[in-house]
Amino acid sequence: MALSETPFALRQDHLMVEIIAGWEPSSPDEEQRHIQWAQSLSHALAPYAFKGGYVNLLDERERDRIPQAFGSNYQHLLNLKRAYDPDDVFQSTIGHVSPMAS
Repeated sequence: MALSETPFALRQDHLMVEIIAGWEPSSPDEEQRHIQWAQSLSHALAPYAFKGGYVNLLDERERDRIPQAFGSNYQHLLNLKRAYDPDDVFQSTIGHVSPMAS
């Protein structure tokens, strides 16, 4: 199937890693240590990762990665989103792509 026939840009074999750090909320030092660990691991794995990441794991602070996650299909999906969901009812169906995005 050609890439243009599907909205899924990541059509190659890959390994998905989700980094989750957990701690007791009683110590700000522990929080910072765990956050730094997760960020350090994320940076270490970055050279092996897809540029946009896996769209279902992106959050609103990573809006700049959404076009990369959808690859060359992004503009087509955005046009469909604007046509069929102009009020942005389905905000996470295709990874937070809002009608106001460009």
